Amino acid sequence: MPRNKQTPKKSTQAKNRPVISTGVVDTNDEELGGQLKPRDLRATGPAIEALDPPEPIIIAGKMVSPEKAAELAFNEEILTVLVHESTDVNDDPMPGVWINGISQFFLRGIEQNVKRKFVGALARAKKTVYTQQRLPDNAGYRQIGHTRLANPFQVIYDPSGAKGVAWLKDALKQA
Repeated sequence: MPRNKQTPKKSTQAKNRPVISTGVVDTNDEELGGQLKPRDLRATGPAIEALDPPEPIIIAGKMVSPEKAAELAFNEEILTVLVHESTDVNDDPMPGVWINGISQFFLRGIEQNVKRKFVGALARAKKTVYTQQRLPDNAGYRQIGHTRLANPFQVIYDPSGAKGVAWLKDALKQA
């Protein structure tokens, strides 16, 4: 059961709400980040050398700046989203995301009011599948990645308008 205390509304009941944003944003129409480049793997030997090295962890040494506080407040804004229904029997009927131990589940095909931080997690959740091509002279395989959103959705209402649209497009481009 979702933790959202507001009752979900059917998409046909949300006609009298003022829209501040520049329009409905459908994630199917946006460019995704995280598109992987093909990798050539040797036929023998360790495969770990083909991967990029991990980025170092940077530890913060101060309290939150005013800019960070404004960003945290921005992430607490309430958006209205609609997660698209799926015909794939393997897709989760009620996809969820977790941030700092707090869960948010999304009901497919129903508008929900959720915090921006959960929409950001939904926008960054992607699935990647690979196709393989044999390299010439049986030297190994080329792994070609194909990435898509795990759960495509629309943002129906965003109180931040154009700033919110730009934020969503940036979140979709992140890996």
